[in-house]
Amino acid sequence: MEPRRALGTRRRGLCAGLLMVAVLAVAAAGAVAAGDVAVAGRTAELLRFAPEGTWAAGAVDLERLLAAPMLAPLPMMAPDIARQARGIRTAAAFALPMEPPLDEHEGPRRVCGLVELAEGKRGALETELTGARQDEPLEGLAVYGGPDLLAAFVDDTTLVFGSDRDALAAAVRVVRAGAGAGLTGGLKAITEPHAGRTLFGGMALPRPLAEGFPESAREDSPEWIRELTGAGFGCDLAPNLAARVHLKFLNPDAAQAVRGAAQERIAALRTELAAQGDPAMAAVRASAAMVLDAIELTAEGPDFRASIDLNPQQTQALQGALFMQMMMFGQSLGRARAQAQTAVGMANLRNLFTSMVLYRADHQQQFPPSLKALLDEGYLTDRDMLIDPADPAPQVDPQSGLPTSYLYAGEVPPNVPGNFIIAYSRKGIYGDVRFVLYADGAVSEVSEADLQRSGAARGMSFWDCFRWAADHWRSEFVYEDEERLRRFFEIQG
Repeated sequence: MEPRRALGTRRRGLCAGLLMVAVLAVAAAGAVAAGDVAVAGRTAELLRFAPEGTWAAGAVDLERLLAAPMLAPLPMMAPDIARQARGIRTAAAFALPMEPPLDEHEGPRRVCGLVELAEGKRGALETELTGARQDEPLEGLAVYGGPDLLAAFVDDTTLVFGSDRDALAAAVRVVRAGAGAGLTGGLKAITEPHAGRTLFGGMALPRPLAEGFPESAREDSPEWIRELTGAGFGCDLAPNLAARVHLKFLNPDAAQAVRGAAQERIAALRTELAAQGDPAMAAVRASAAMVLDAIELTAEGPDFRASIDLNPQQTQALQGALFMQMMMFGQSLGRARAQAQTAVGMANLRNLFTSMVLYRADHQQQFPPSLKALLDEGYLTDRDMLIDPADPAPQVDPQSGLPTSYLYAGEVPPNVPGNFIIAYSRKGIYGDVRFVLYADGAVSEVSEADLQRSGAARGMSFWDCFRWAADHWRSEFVYEDEERLRRFFEIQG
């Protein structure tokens, strides 16, 4: 039977967050002003996997990045990111040819790459990925994600990804072969000086931007941007902060223009820092000024370069200032994050109820036998709704076989009262309270004590709900149904 409509288009982004870590790290490093000798590291080894035609590449040594003292507060400030990144060693991403390579409406979005995992990471990651959309197998490999990003495990320590099936197939081929075409020509020349740093990347445009710069972007873009032909960067956070940026243009005038614009921006930042008088931010202002003073800008011919090198004392001072700032804002950020997680957790239960209403309308008002039935029959299309953002380790539900943060009663009499509990968040996610979904669609935050006490929690405790279901079962209350509801309502004995 076809559902009248499917519910849910929101995607948690787990696949994209894990599989595109190289791209995200490269983008983050671009905010740091970027010598010329790269620190030896594992990231340089990943360049050999670049498929033929690659025109942009980036890589990150995530273990080395997260070990930097500068990022020590990350688990406290962003626990979800820290948890997902744990066990990922390195990652690389490659931009593949497009026809046309650059276009006003379609950006250079064909990418593929690989993620190197530590021993034992695959199991936990695979469990989480099973909650994402699954695509048709590719060359004997299970495929996760889609439609915008696909991923597959080539072996226990290698995860490959691609923006479409062709890109994913390219990644599978180069990993199985042990190498691809590697970097060549201009891309090799501009990227290799940075290869091996904790974060690095480069691009050599298939054609100068001047030849195909979108007309709609001309008014809002500086003149020099359309003269760009290539770029490279590299960054290390430890033992000392060191970064490099190299931009290559069609002519020397563009390089000089970039240098002038950068100098103006640095001067403006110095003015803004001087205007801030909050004593509590004095250390942060001093560290920011120190970083600005350490930036060196050069323009030689068509090449613009920026670099920054902090000595051990300067790096330590910057780390201290950043940690102080994170601590100052940590509590407010933590409260905001908790409020956002609470809102999403409750919204997930409401969306599950909506999908149940649609299911019941097509099944003679019967409740679905499991959450999996909602997915299998198309009433729920987003598996992310089964995961609470505050849940650090979603568990596999024996009823559905899916990782989930919510437990569902399963089939119950269709005429249950409105205050009958039909689903709730797993115990422990929110301390001594749970989010509870009732048969009338209401979602409430209920304490563990009230779930066990008659008269509380909208009048029905776990025991009250179990007894009502047993007394109003439409046919013989068989052993399997009784045991299922005993487990759901946590009835002992």
